Amino acid sequence: MRRLLITVSFLALVTACGQQAPVSSAGEAAPAPASLVSLAVEEPARGTYQIRWTLDRAAPVAVEALTDPSAAAGSGIVIETAFEGAEVSWPAPEPSQRYYFRVTPEGGPARTASVRVLPLEGGRNFRDLGGYSAEGGQTVAWGKIYRSGVMSGLTPADYDYLGGLGIQVICDLRTAEERAHEPTDWTAGPAETLTFPDPELGNAALLGAVFQKPDLTPADVKEAMTSFYRETLVQQDAAYTAMFDALAGGQTPLALHCSAGKDRTGVGAALLLSALGVPEPLIIEDYILSDKLVDYRKEMDLDAEAGASGDDPYAFLRALPAGIVDPLLKSDASYIEAALDEARLRHGSVLGFIKAEYDVSDDEIAALRRHLLER
Repeated sequence: MRRLLITVSFLALVTACGQQAPVSSAGEAAPAPASLVSLAVEEPARGTYQIRWTLDRAAPVAVEALTDPSAAAGSGIVIETAFEGAEVSWPAPEPSQRYYFRVTPEGGPARTASVRVLPLEGGRNFRDLGGYSAEGGQTVAWGKIYRSGVMSGLTPADYDYLGGLGIQVICDLRTAEERAHEPTDWTAGPAETLTFPDPELGNAALLGAVFQKPDLTPADVKEAMTSFYRETLVQQDAAYTAMFDALAGGQTPLALHCSAGKDRTGVGAALLLSALGVPEPLIIEDYILSDKLVDYRKEMDLDAEAGASGDDPYAFLRALPAGIVDPLLKSDASYIEAALDEARLRHGSVLGFIKAEYDVSDDEIAALRRHLLER
């Protein structure tokens, strides 16, 4: 296999330099090696994986399971060699271990993927930001950056699973009151938890005024959410600055989270992916994924009777009509687009905003990409 790869690389180099392409015995140019068009991994049950892929042309593939996505080829568990199909089901020998899967078409480039959404019993919207395409043919590395909602519901089995991820930093965007109401008892190994002073304009101040409006409509709430996302860029400046500092310094894996895992975390994730050169359509795709993953009405028990205890942060929402509350619960693409537009409005580009507002230097952007991207 190694000799074949070297041969293919040499032939590609010769062709690029203007030499005659290799030809078959019939005088036709030899076809290029097959490449993966898509690769997806699902874990429908803990420890049972489904790996699916498509190729740009038919070719046999090799499939390998790894516990470290950066491990050398051949160092993992070989699932298939010279396999002609387009999907594989694989029962993992250790269900509490997270696995990554490398698929290599014969003679072509390999790609690695894992499950995006972690299979946790008590997690909320806990997922990996790896696998997204970035500038220059690079990809966001798997197993380096996670985004999540509140972690207070994580179970012992969840912590066994998370313990294998080696998370070094937890960047908690919540207010002091939120942390007190739903505390995180992290037991998945040593990790530095970063918390921040409450912003001068918290969520209640930014969104609360709209609920005093007579004849409130869902459109009013959606407009308020759009303004909230624009303000979040500055409201969370201390937290986002710390996030970029940690990642530029190579402190990975890092988990970024708030309460719902979609608003403050969604803006932070969008800024980070922008800094890594991920195209905006993919950034939006990641953001709106929350709508598909979480039933926030159920998570927050909003269909229960109003009048819950005073320390319940969701009691106020239960007293409102569902149509009024729904815009608060959605991950509407227009929300994250508003945040990115605001960044461009202030500094010409999202990257320019990140550099200016969060004090991220060109060297730190280069370090971020060095730590978090791969080919």
